[in-house]
Amino acid sequence: MCLSNGNGSAAGLGGGPSGDPAGVASSVAVSASSPPAVAATAAVAPSCAVHLPTPQGDIKAASPDDGLSFCERVAAYAAAGLIPPTAAAILVGWHSSYAVAAAASPVVSGLFGNSETFTDDTFATLLELVRQQVASPAIFEPHHVALRSPFDYYAFGLQFCLAMVDLPASRVLGRPALSRAMRYLAAGDNVIFLANHQSEADPHAIALVLANAAERVEEAADLGSRMLFMAGDRVREDSVAAPFSLGFNMLTVYSKKHIRDVPDEVDEKVRHNRVTAGVTAALFKEGGSAVWFAPSGGRDRRSADTGRVEVAPFDPAAVEMMRLTAAKSGTPSHFFPMALTTYAILPPPPTVDVGVGEARLVDYAGVGLAVGDEIDWDAVEASMTEEQRADKQEGRRLRAAAVQDAVEAAYTQLGGYEQ
Repeated sequence: MCLSNGNGSAAGLGGGPSGDPAGVASSVAVSASSPPAVAATAAVAPSCAVHLPTPQGDIKAASPDDGLSFCERVAAYAAAGLIPPTAAAILVGWHSSYAVAAAASPVVSGLFGNSETFTDDTFATLLELVRQQVASPAIFEPHHVALRSPFDYYAFGLQFCLAMVDLPASRVLGRPALSRAMRYLAAGDNVIFLANHQSEADPHAIALVLANAAERVEEAADLGSRMLFMAGDRVREDSVAAPFSLGFNMLTVYSKKHIRDVPDEVDEKVRHNRVTAGVTAALFKEGGSAVWFAPSGGRDRRSADTGRVEVAPFDPAAVEMMRLTAAKSGTPSHFFPMALTTYAILPPPPTVDVGVGEARLVDYAGVGLAVGDEIDWDAVEASMTEEQRADKQEGRRLRAAAVQDAVEAAYTQLGGYEQ
């Protein structure tokens, strides 16, 4: 898969601040009735129209005109010390599986023509973004605002994931609950989606499926671009992952699973988390925030015992932190369970590793998103015995269990255990 020229010169990924990707203009129509951030609409097949954000900046990074294939350029960059050997190995392996996925995607062929050219052009840009990250790592503030210009990391990331997400086979369930959440946001209330987490590509999958699934809720089509994702350090500090993280609005934290990996950095990381908690409280007080939060603190993995992709246990302290932060804000805040089935497109490693730099192997598959009914904290409290309510830790455990039960019920509806 690394024999073709990787100089990024083919049509399909060029573009700039003024509009649509070069080479796609003839097949892309801007619809005045579509939300601004999903206005680009391309007819890919009679039964499938793809809605993508109109780029607000470049989505192609300039590559050297060196005549090298992608894999040859990766090797040259690694030899010159421009990227670390681990990143080079990740990119080469990722390119190979991505090429197979892109070849299976009718969306890719419909929008961009030759899937091999699309793959090479896409990874030529990714390589340059990784090189830039290694040379000058991005600084993620506690509240990171999506970078859409001069390079539009959001539009690039969604276009990248077209080769992984089988949009016609993707589903959105729980439309009444999602519509209710959107009405709350329109009224200036806060909405917090408490979710399971399966893939590094979850934010991209959420954005794509909300805009493109047959069961989509129109008022939520642009939610992916405005949502705040609670994001751990792995997707910020890994030079291969950071370019994708830069395109989303995030509240950045250090995961409890990894905060003590480097003892000398614990105090600094704890301070960062406290600042993020303060920023979150301020945003909730202001109102109108949509937050995606995975209380498990990590991704779901396939169980060696059951062979199923199980929803990882929710941390009661994490659920309570978010609940209390919202309650103290003084602004109405609403919690909804969200289930995701995204495991197949980019599975996590079988085990939780200390270091960054995991292999990425992707597949072309449908994904699912389901929103359950709003969490009624008063009803959860009423279901407890007096002894349980009097025990602070037990109360937290039961509230987290209620949320997990709701997410697992939605996950079952999506067929998550059959992945």
